[in-house]
Amino acid sequence: MMLNDPFVHQQAGLWAKVLLTEPTTPQRLERLYRTAFGRSPTVGEQNACTEFLAEQATRHGTKSDDPKPWADLTHTIFNMKEFVYVK
Repeated sequence: MMLNDPFVHQQAGLWAKVLLTEPTTPQRLERLYRTAFGRSPTVGEQNACTEFLAEQATRHGTKSDDPKPWADLTHTIFNMKEFVYVK
């Protein structure tokens, strides 16, 4: 349901625009993880997200600070078990 729903894609794009108000990628990732999970990202998560952003930027023909790669990342976060399920 969360994977292809147009509303989810729209919300991912809006969340990406909010994150891009932060000046640097580490600050954006910190805000992303604090908002989604109530915690900071681990070093491994930071590295994985940075690599994902670079790959998506290449796919979109943009830079990693463009909203499209960030929307892809936020859409991925929406679909993570840690985001969907409360412990």
